[in-house]
Amino acid sequence: MKNLIKVAFSLLLVSILMISCKKDDEVLKGCTDINGDNYNANATESNNSCTFVKRFTGKYAGEFKCAGLFATVFNSAEVEIVELAAKTEVNILISSAIGVLPVKGVIDGNKLLVDQTLPNLKIAPGSLFPGTTGPDIAADGRVVTVLTISDDNKKLTGSLMLTLTTKEPTLIGTNPIPAGFSLNDTCGFVGAKK
Repeated sequence: MKNLIKVAFSLLLVSILMISCKKDDEVLKGCTDINGDNYNANATESNNSCTFVKRFTGKYAGEFKCAGLFATVFNSAEVEIVELAAKTEVNILISSAIGVLPVKGVIDGNKLLVDQTLPNLKIAPGSLFPGTTGPDIAADGRVVTVLTISDDNKKLTGSLMLTLTTKEPTLIGTNPIPAGFSLNDTCGFVGAKK
């Protein structure tokens, strides 16, 4: 009987040791968002490392619809998005009648956020006011937008809020324009990745 108690006690002790030594499920941290460039299907816990640049990069052809004056400036709808070294930033090249406007954007999931000033632009009066002539207008531009990429990564949409502010007095035709005069417009954009 003594041996039976010793054996039972030994089995109980071994069982307790085995249960207490059981490993917890291993936690593998990584990007758990299936849309992330660095998605890890084996990750069991997000470490907020997801990047989404590749969803946005590429050339887009589409349509700008400006509500006012900038309809003549943005008559083509070409946008190119290029990856930068920082995995949350891109360079956006917007084609316009005044040239290519490069702006930097910050990616947040399926959104591309832009709020950038473009200093020292030189704009031909005829690109803003068709049929007018005169010396180039010195202005600072500003682009503010939130663009959204579709779930299939093929369609980019949003509204661009654009401002041009003159840096010095100028004449457009016979109309004097003071320094600090601002022109504003909102332009919708829908583009399909080429």
